[in-house]
Amino acid sequence: AALGNRAHRLVYAADVVAATEGVDSFKGLLKQRYRWKYGNLQNLIKYSYLIGKTGKKYSRMLTWYRLPMAYIGELLLLLEPFILGYVLYLSYVMGNPGSILGSYALITAYILLNLLPDEHVDRKQRFKLATYAPLAYFIFYIMNVVQLWAALRCLIRTPQLVMRKKVDGTWKSPARRGAAVAAF
Repeated sequence: AALGNRAHRLVYAADVVAATEGVDSFKGLLKQRYRWKYGNLQNLIKYSYLIGKTGKKYSRMLTWYRLPMAYIGELLLLLEPFILGYVLYLSYVMGNPGSILGSYALITAYILLNLLPDEHVDRKQRFKLATYAPLAYFIFYIMNVVQLWAALRCLIRTPQLVMRKKVDGTWKSPARRGAAVAAF
C-alpha cells in the first residue's frame, strides 16, 4: 500500500547527520547510479496512480506536487543535453556569449543561496565553499552525465520497467575502501 499519506508523513530533520562511504571507482559510480535510477523509476511507475489523488487520506504535497515533479525532473534530465546544445548554438549564432555567462552567473548565485544559510557550516567554511561555487556547476554536470547515462540505460530496459518483470541476477555491493568517515 502507498503510505505517502497524512498518517505516514516524511519530515525534514535538520539535526540528523548521515554518512556513507562512496564507491571506489568511476565504474562503481556508474553501476550505483544505474541501480538507484532503476529503483527510482520502478517506484515512480508503481505509484503513478497516486498522481492527482484527492481526499483526506493522501497529502496533496505528494500527489499534486512531489510525484509530478519527480516525473518532470526525469524528463528534464533527458532533455538537458538538447537544451544546453540549443543555448550554446543560439549564443554562437547570435554572437552573444552574454547569455551563457548570464546563465552561469545565475547558477552560481543559486548555489550560493543554497550554501550561505546552511546551519551546519560555520562562517569560515561557508567562505571557503563559496570560493568553489563558480566551479560547482562543472562538478554537478559530471554527475548529470552519470545520471543521464543511467537514465538512458534504464530506457533500454523500458519493457522490464513498465511490465515490472523480474530481472535475473543478483546485487553485488560495490568495492569500497573501508576508510573511516569523520564525524561532522
